[in-house]
Amino acid sequence: MPELKAELKAKAHQSTRRDQRPQDHVCWRAMEHIETVEKERDNLRALLKQVDKSWRPKGSGYRGLKKQVDDAVGDEPETTVEGE
Repeated sequence: MPELKAELKAKAHQSTRRDQRPQDHVCWRAMEHIETVEKERDNLRALLKQVDKSWRPKGSGYRGLKKQVDDAVGDEPETTVEGE
């Protein structure tokens, strides 16, 4: 991912017009979006580790957790295929 961000940043600097800032280029915005997504992913991973350490579901593993979620939520929502 660092290679992609570096490439996007370089491309933004190379392909900007004189009246345009590199930060306004689509490649620069894509690089910033990637960085934001990476930070959010890291935050979610840290939060998941915290939750995993402090809370253990009843039952065994996934099935116990799925049963608790199904009991709390109720029936599973129906899935529909678009275009039919």
